[in-house]
Amino acid sequence: MIKKLLKKHKQFLLILISLFIFLPGTARATPGALENLMKLIGEEIAACISNPVACALNLLAYRITLFPRLVAFIFALLGFILAVVATYLGWAIVPAFANSLIKISLDMSVYKGISNTWNSVKDFSLGLIEIFLLIIGLLTIFRIREYEARKTLISLVVAALLISFSLAIGEKLIELGNDLTIYVANNFFDIQTGTNNYFPDLGKVYGKLANMLWEYFVQIWFIFFRDGDLEKFFKVYLWVFALDVISYWVFAFASFYLSFVLLALGLVFLIRMIYLVCLLAVSPIAFLTAGLRTKEIQQIFGGFLNWNEWWKTFLEWSFIAIVLIIWLGIGIKIYEKFPETPLLSLPSCSEIFSRKDGEEIVNHCEEQSALLSKLLPTFVPLLAFTLAVHIGVKTAPGIIKQAVAGIIGVATLIAGAIVAAGTAAVTAGAGAMASAMASAKAAGASRLGALGAGLKAGLKTGAIEGGKVFGGRIGRVLPELRKVLPEEVRPGVEILGAGAEEFEKRVGIVKRLRRPFITERKEVEEEIERVLREEGPRGLLRLAEDRLASREVREGAIVKAMEIGIDPGEKWVSKEMEEMKERILGIYEEAGKKGDKKTMAMIERRLIKSLAENEDLQNEFAKIAKKYGRYDPGKEGFIEMIFKGVKTADDMKQLQERWWEVPGAMEVAKKVLTGAQWGIAFREFGKELVDSLEPIIEEIRLLRALPEELSEELKQELIKAYGTTDRVKIYKQIISEMPGLARFSETAAAQELGIPSFYEEAPDEVRRNYKNIREVFAAISREREKEKKPPPEEIITKLIKTEEIIAGGGKEKEEPSKQES
Repeated sequence: MIKKLLKKHKQFLLILISLFIFLPGTARATPGALENLMKLIGEEIAACISNPVACALNLLAYRITLFPRLVAFIFALLGFILAVVATYLGWAIVPAFANSLIKISLDMSVYKGISNTWNSVKDFSLGLIEIFLLIIGLLTIFRIREYEARKTLISLVVAALLISFSLAIGEKLIELGNDLTIYVANNFFDIQTGTNNYFPDLGKVYGKLANMLWEYFVQIWFIFFRDGDLEKFFKVYLWVFALDVISYWVFAFASFYLSFVLLALGLVFLIRMIYLVCLLAVSPIAFLTAGLRTKEIQQIFGGFLNWNEWWKTFLEWSFIAIVLIIWLGIGIKIYEKFPETPLLSLPSCSEIFSRKDGEEIVNHCEEQSALLSKLLPTFVPLLAFTLAVHIGVKTAPGIIKQAVAGIIGVATLIAGAIVAAGTAAVTAGAGAMASAMASAKAAGASRLGALGAGLKAGLKTGAIEGGKVFGGRIGRVLPELRKVLPEEVRPGVEILGAGAEEFEKRVGIVKRLRRPFITERKEVEEEIERVLREEGPRGLLRLAEDRLASREVREGAIVKAMEIGIDPGEKWVSKEMEEMKERILGIYEEAGKKGDKKTMAMIERRLIKSLAENEDLQNEFAKIAKKYGRYDPGKEGFIEMIFKGVKTADDMKQLQERWWEVPGAMEVAKKVLTGAQWGIAFREFGKELVDSLEPIIEEIRLLRALPEELSEELKQELIKAYGTTDRVKIYKQIISEMPGLARFSETAAAQELGIPSFYEEAPDEVRRNYKNIREVFAAISREREKEKKPPPEEIITKLIKTEEIIAGGGKEKEEPSKQES
């Protein structure tokens, strides 16, 4: 029976024994676990010798359970490999990397190295001050706004002094932030910054993980050396195997989690250094804008080149290190004070399994339970370090919160790249190993030779595939990093990002379509249209929230989602649409604050259909427009104001698609748009807009087709609709509602589009009385002027009153009071 077992499974057993011998750490396994394993193997062999029939049945059952055993083994082995990689890479790289980043950020020599750049910016700023002084001198000589010029002179002198000392002021503030950070670290948390080691217990944490990992590695082999009793396997052993698998994945994730948090913390300090260097370099311009607080200067030097934003951003980044070091110190204190013994013990395995299930399975379960119990205290410092970053993000205001969130995204992508690369390498390597062994065996190679060929092919394929996956995933870090860097360095990162995306396309390992950085309007529109066509409204919502998409794409997706009119009543979009509405209103108000009427007008035109349909949405936009002086509700309606602002072809292109389908928008357009504007509209929107005029043209044609003798019923309908039965007056009413469109209908361009002349389609009485459409409008104007004149009774009253004044000696008679009357 033993010969049969070896004959059937010799190749598989050879692989397992080779792995068992050559994998590191087996010799470091606990003697008890190794002794239990060897004892179990001996018992199985002895049982086969003493009872061959039972052994044969067990062998048959073993074949049935081989697949779930293999699955459990592969997952456990994968978790073990990932845990080894994560633990030893994190132990060797992450602490040193994070320490070096913190050290660089707190080193003042880094900030003193930008003096040449600062001098160039200072000379530029002082040159501007000289120009402003010259202008003030000319204004004073020619007595033009002399008072304002003299008042500005003092501000310029103060600004010149601040510009000259801006580097010293900035360096002192940074030095103050660094000194406070070091003081807090040394005196409150015993972090010895002089040793350049801010994480004194990291070796202890990683050491615990590594020791427990090697100590319990031998447990994985119990998966194959349990007997084939089907009832015991599915009732008892399968749960223990699951416990084995979970243990190694807990190791892997614990180490990755710790590395991720420390990496994120170090990157925060790196971004701090980059921001402070950039802010120091542009400090002369910021101090210039502090002295000249005019609207023009603020528009020229926007963002953190302007004093208000510069000062706020500089203070935040100078002192953020104190907040982070405090929470890092709290995490270290929690770890140091936490007891070494587990606070929580798992249930005893003897309570779960009975002795009839086998003493060895109970012992094995107890060992795994002890492993997890030992692992529990190690999680506490990990959670503490997480709080150091997480609470730092929550307590940090404004731009820091955004930057740290981006850094966390970068660290997540890096950790994901490592996991994905490891998984791809193991999967591809296993497949290549099996294929190579089969090919070698078919070619007549020995079993040992086939094993060697398989291992060689597996390692080579695994390394290649793992490298591809890791490189492709790392390419995603650059777009995320772009969002947290200062404006000055973003273009360079965008170029690197484009190169990384091209690399992804070449290696062909990223199945999800990656969007390039889109800057041109046409490319943005094409991208959004493609997503809408392929994924529908849900795709737009996803695109609007995609952190890797450019700002132009996200804003375009928001506008497009509102354009197509997603029904807010649908449960799955109600929340998203409300968030989108708030975001677009925020963009609109931000443009109003900056005086950017061009952006405000673009948003209004892109949403004109939605604004005409939704009165509440229109009121919210109108309120913001009124606040910033763009809209006066006393003069005109909001939709009317939007159409009046459409002057060029580019303006017309911005109007929302099929805006004419909304009655409110079309009615206003007919009243407001001129003939030239209608010409632009027809060129841009083409046949669909021309077809929308069919009801108007049909109305004029029906008026012309009315019989000379009208029936009473027809008269009543005309009076109800137009207030008269006179066809000339009715025609004038119709075209007076659309003067620009009526005039455009007389042009050659209208005839080419297939729009008939409104004059040619008019009733015969109109064409007999007026030569063309211009005469019709002239008659309408005269009639309106006549209607504005006071009635005859008022004229007579005024004449009588004038005669009484003349008769009374030129004095107006006093009106009697109500009591006298």
